[in-house]
Amino acid sequence: MYLISRQLMSSAEYRGDNDFDGCFASSQFVPNRSDNQKNVFDPIWGYSILLEPKLVKIIDTPYFQRLRDLKQLGACYLVFPGASHNRFEHSIGTSHLAGQMLRNIKARQPELGITERDVLLVKIAALCHDLGHGPFSHVFDGEFIPAVRPDIHWHHEQASEMMLDAALADSGITDPEQEEDPITPEEVKFIKALINPRPDTDRGEKPFLFDIVSNSRNSVDVDKFDYIARDCYMTGVRSSHDSRRLLTNCKVLDNQICFHAKDVYSLYELFHTRYSLFKQVYSHRVVKAVEYMICDILKLADPVLKISEAIFDPERYLHLTDAILKSIEANTDPKLEEARALCYKLRKRQLYRLAYEVLLSEHAPEQKITPKDVMRYAPSGGRLREEHIIIHNLTLNYAKKDSNPVEHIKFFKSWDSSEAFTIPQAKVSLLIPTRFSERYVRVFVRTHDDAELIEEAHRAASELIEREMKTKVDPHISNPKSPQRTRSMRISPSGSFQHVGSSKDLNKAFGATQSQGASQSIMTNDQNDTEKLSDTEVDEIGEEPETKIDPTVRKRGVSFSLSQQTIPYRSEVVRSASYSSAQGDGANASSELALKRSRDDLTNTASTSGLSASQSFSQSTLSMSQDVPGQKKVKKVQGTLSNFVQRK
Repeated sequence: MYLISRQLMSSAEYRGDNDFDGCFASSQFVPNRSDNQKNVFDPIWGYSILLEPKLVKIIDTPYFQRLRDLKQLGACYLVFPGASHNRFEHSIGTSHLAGQMLRNIKARQPELGITERDVLLVKIAALCHDLGHGPFSHVFDGEFIPAVRPDIHWHHEQASEMMLDAALADSGITDPEQEEDPITPEEVKFIKALINPRPDTDRGEKPFLFDIVSNSRNSVDVDKFDYIARDCYMTGVRSSHDSRRLLTNCKVLDNQICFHAKDVYSLYELFHTRYSLFKQVYSHRVVKAVEYMICDILKLADPVLKISEAIFDPERYLHLTDAILKSIEANTDPKLEEARALCYKLRKRQLYRLAYEVLLSEHAPEQKITPKDVMRYAPSGGRLREEHIIIHNLTLNYAKKDSNPVEHIKFFKSWDSSEAFTIPQAKVSLLIPTRFSERYVRVFVRTHDDAELIEEAHRAASELIEREMKTKVDPHISNPKSPQRTRSMRISPSGSFQHVGSSKDLNKAFGATQSQGASQSIMTNDQNDTEKLSDTEVDEIGEEPETKIDPTVRKRGVSFSLSQQTIPYRSEVVRSASYSSAQGDGANASSELALKRSRDDLTNTASTSGLSASQSFSQSTLSMSQDVPGQKKVKKVQGTLSNFVQRK
C-alpha cells in the first residue's frame, strides 16, 4: 500500500500537480497518455479510464462536480450502507465504456467512417447524460415534481440539456477564443440528441451512434453496462453477467449495433440482472418508505424554499443536491417546523410502514390503484383516512415493458458475415421466462407505530384486490410486518390454520353467519422466529368428525382471543391447546401476563354466556424448562379449555 502511494505521489510530482487527487492513477499504468490527459482509477474498470482534455475541462466545472453530491442510488444508501457511490463516478465510467465500444467498432469496420471527433462527441454525451438528476435521483423527478407541479411534464433529461449548456460554457470548449478546436453549436445539438433521443430526431449518416449512450431501440447501452456492474458491486448483489464481452463482440449491420450470436444468453443475463436489482434493491420496501418520507419532506419545504422553481435555473439547480435535507434540518424558519419534524423521524428510523403488498394476477385489469380506491373498502367507523395512504403501483420488467428485449436485438454469425438476424427465444433456452413484466400493488401508511391504522389499511386493500383486481390474496405473503400487530388465524374446515381478514370470514369458516356464531382466533405476534403448536383437537358437538389442526404455525409469541356474539346452533369445543416457543430469558413474565389476560377474557366471556369460570377455564399451567446446555430456554404454556360452550 505504501509503495503504491509513493508511486502515485511521484507521478503527481513529476507532472507538477500540487493538488494531486488520489483518484488519479500514475502514468505508468497507461503509457500512451499525453501531458494534458488524465487516467482515472476506477474500482469497476480499473486503471484504464483515459480522459481527453475536453472531458477534463467539463469535469472541472461546478456543474459536473455537483454529481459528487448525488448518490447514484439515492435513498438506497439509507438502507444499503454499501451503496455510497455517486453519479460522478458512474458518469465517468459510462463515458469510458462509450469510447471503448465505438473504438472497437471503428477498428473492425473502417468503412463506416467513424472519426475521432465522433468518439469525442459520444464520450461527452455519455459523460454528461446524468447532469440533470435532482436530489435523491428519481424521487425528485418521479415523485416530488409531479406532486408539486402537476401542470408540467418534466424529467431529468431536460435538466441534463440545461446543465450541459452551462457546463460547456463554463469549460470554455465552445469558445473559439479559448479553444483551438471548439465544439460547434451543431455538435452541441448532436450531443443533446444522443443524451435524450426523440422519435423525430435526425440521426444523420451514422444512426448507430444513437445506440451507444441511450438506446431506445432495444435498451442495450453503455449506461446500463456501467450502472448494473457498479450497483451490483457496491450493494453486494451477485451477478454472473460481464458486459466487457459485449463491448468487444459487436459490429454495425443494417445501421444498428449487432452482437455475436454466441453472446445471446449474456444479453438475457444482462436484463435479468437489471430485473434483480430493481426487485431487490431499487424497489426494496424500506427504500420506498424512505423515498416517500423524503418526498413528503420536500413537499412541506417547497412553499418556503421554492425548490421546484430551481429546475429552470441552472445556477439554482447547481446547489440542489442530496444535501437539501441537511439544509432543511438546519433552517430555523418556523414554517419548516413540520418538515424538520419529519426529518427527525427519518433520522430516528421511524419510517412509514408497508401495510399491504400483492403480486397482481396476469388477468388483473390495467388500472392503477389510488388511495380513494382503498378508502371505498375501509371500515366506516375506522380511523383510516385518505391522507394516511400511499399507493405504490410497481411494474417490474426487462426494460421493454411486457416484451422480450432480446427479440429486438440483431445478431451476426461470424465477423465476415454481412447478415443480421434475430434469435427466437426457443432457440436459446427453454428455461427463459415467457413473461417479461409483472405488477405489484403496495400500500404504505404514513405512520410508524399505529397498528390500528396499518391493520385497517391492510384489510381494505386486501378486499379491494380480491374484488376488483381479479387476484386471489395469499395471506401468508401479502401481510407484511407491523409494530405490535397481531395476525388473526382461523381453523379451516380442512383443519389448517389460515389468516382471516374479518369476523365475517372467520364465522364463515365455522359455518356460522356474521350475526350468529362464535369466532375463535389465535393471535400471533409478528416476529422473526418460528414456533410449533402441538396437535390440538377441535371437536364439534354434533355429527361431524373431529378435525386435526396443522401443528406448524409461523411466528413466535401467542395469546388467545375468543369473541362471543350469540351462542350458535352449532358450537365447538377446544379440548386442549398448547405450544412451545424458543425465546430468550424475558419470556416468563410476558407468558404469565398473556396467560392471565386470556384467563380473564375467558371468565368474562363465560359470564355473559351464563357459564361459570371453572367451566370456561378449568386448568392452566406455566412451566419453564432448560434444554441441552447452549440452547435457548423453551417456554411451554398449556391451557385446557373444557365445557366452554354447549348446545343451546
